[in-house]
Amino acid sequence: MSTKLKGFLRSACALIFWMGIWAFVSWKVNKTVLIPSPFQVLKRLFELLQENEFYLTVGQSLLNISAGFFVGVFVAILIAILCHVSKVADTILRPVMTVIRSTPVASFIILALVFMGKKYVPTLICFMMVCPVVFSAVSNGINLRNKDNLEMLNVFSVNPLRKMWIFHIPSILPFLGEGCSNALGLAWKAGIAAEVLCTPQNTIGIMLYESKIYLETTDVFCWTLVVIILSLVLEKLLKTVIEKSKKGESVK
Repeated sequence: MSTKLKGFLRSACALIFWMGIWAFVSWKVNKTVLIPSPFQVLKRLFELLQENEFYLTVGQSLLNISAGFFVGVFVAILIAILCHVSKVADTILRPVMTVIRSTPVASFIILALVFMGKKYVPTLICFMMVCPVVFSAVSNGINLRNKDNLEMLNVFSVNPLRKMWIFHIPSILPFLGEGCSNALGLAWKAGIAAEVLCTPQNTIGIMLYESKIYLETTDVFCWTLVVIILSLVLEKLLKTVIEKSKKGESVK
């Protein structure tokens, strides 16, 4: 039996176990308004999948969170490089990253609502949550590069662009990948929380908020399941891209 098949079977068994626990608790409570059964949630999910509005809602949240994620990654890389080449920048910017990482998400959401329209708050919050995580990962990657290899490249006066391609990027890429993987889950949590609090139209957050207001617990579970599935799928895709990039670098 292959390793992948064993891993799949373990995951399937774990899923079945927890679904069984969920079904048992739902049966024991016997109140859909408190804990709907897995069957009720899946049935509602299939109903939503037949509605065009479902895809518009998921697409809008995906756009909001993805925009904040990618901009956060890009800015984090730039800041990490800037802090490495300039002590002044490091003195000024590194504490900012620490403060952002330590501040509760709710505080940023409330402040953002004061200064900007609620439509853009989820994107901003995702950006602010992603940036410090990726910055820390890239900074570690820069600091842990092999100094001997770098000195050798300097001795042979290797072209800066070639040096970047054959040394700096392969050295930092594993750290960047790990940072992006950690930041992606955080982006989804923070982004959906921001949508719930600021309720922009046509988003998963407002669907969760309205479901809670009208005591539609099945919908709350259903939309939460959608968020979990999207987060897991995107994280898997990201890891696949990172693994392929590593293999490509190894071949080169």
